[in-house]
Formats: sequence, C-alpha cells, structure tokens
Amino acid sequence: MCIVSDKIKFCTCVDEEVEIESLDNYWILYRYNPDKFERIVGMFILPREDPSFFELNKESILKRLKESDAFDIPIVFKSRDRLLVSINNDKENIEEDMTYLFKFTRGKWKSIVYEPFHLMEEFDQFKKGSFEDLWEKK
Repeated sequence: MCIVSDKIKFCTCVDEEVEIESLDNYWILYRYNPDKFERIVGMFILPREDPSFFELNKESILKRLKESDAFDIPIVFKSRDRLLVSINNDKENIEEDMTYLFKFTRGKWKSIVYEPFHLMEEFDQFKKGSFEDLWEKK
C-alpha cells in the first residue's frame, strides 16, 4: 500500500515536449473554455479503486491543496478549474492506477467524480507537471 505524503509538492518542472500521460505520476490543471463544445461518444472504463488507501490518498491530496505552498509556483485558480492527479499510471496494470479529480469552486478545492469525456469536451489543459515528495517516508 502506497500512501501519498502530506508534503507532496505539485511541480511545473516538466519539459513542455514531454507527453505528460507517459509519466508514472503527473497532474494536469484544466481550465474551463466556454467556447469549446466538443462531443465525444463512447464509454470510459475506470480502474477499480482499493477503497482502503484510495480514500486516504484523496484526503491527503485535498488537505495539501488547501496549503498555499502546494505548487512550486504561484497559480491563480479560477472557479471551475479542474485538477487531475494520476498516480502510478501503469498502463500494463490498470488496477494499480489511482486517478483523482478536484474542482475549484468558491475559493476551495473539492473532490469530484472523474469524468474524462467531460474534461475533453469543455476544458483545456492550462498547466501540467509531476511531483516532489510524493510518497510518505517510513
């Protein structure tokens, strides 16, 4: 069981040319685009979540997002921003993948259900990165 550290740092230190989804652990900040109106048809199959540490990690990330130094650079968040956090992005063992989605509203982050098509239809990638101090040290 891997537990996310309460000192996790969201870093923007990823080269722009790197395909972010190829990394094992990454985050993407999406910004709502009122002019974007794409419709995607299909069904997305989410990995199964181990409730024991999936929820622990979600709460740890959410708690960290409340702190002003969670990101390595200052970012002004806007209402409707979405933050996707993907940990252990293991394409060969999808059951190990943990994907979280957070919504910025009324000056706070809150956890929401990950709906990938909704992100693609109405949001644009705004920032992306990886992590420092991702795992809890024992």
